Amino acid sequence: GLMQLMPDTASDMVRLGLVDGSEYDPEDLSDAETNIMFGCAYLRYLIDYFNGSTDYAIAAYNAGLGHVLDAIRLAELYGKNPKVWDNNVDYFMLHKSQPEIYRDSVVRFGYCDGKQTFNFVNNIMENYTHYKNTIKK
Repeated sequence: GLMQLMPDTASDMVRLGLVDGSEYDPEDLSDAETNIMFGCAYLRYLIDYFNGSTDYAIAAYNAGLGHVLDAIRLAELYGKNPKVWDNNVDYFMLHKSQPEIYRDSVVRFGYCDGKQTFNFVNNIMENYTHYKNTIKK
C-alpha cells in the first residue's frame, strides 16, 4: 500500500484506539484513504511516543518500534547519548545487522537491516531540510 503499513500494525492501532475501527477497517489497507489514514495516525503516534523527535519516529515507522528501542538501549550501554539520533542512536541502528550488536544482552528484537533504516531516515531528513529551505512561508 501507499504507506507500507503492515496489517498487524493496523489491527493494533484499532485495538489501542488510535484509529476508529468502525470508520476504517484495518482489513482494507488496499483502499487508499484507509491506508493513508492508518499510516498518518501511526506516524503521529510514533512522533508523540518520541516526544516530537521525527528522526526516531521515522526510524520506528520503517524498522519497527522495538528495533529503535534496542538501538536506544545500546547507545546508553556504550556511552552514547540515547536522546540524540545523529552520531549516537543512529550508529547502533546502522550496525544492528552485525551479530555482535544484535546479540548483545540489551537487544530484545534481534536482527534488523539497520543500514536500510539508517539510509531511509537520512534521506527523509535531507529532503525535509531541502524543502523547508526552498519553500518560503
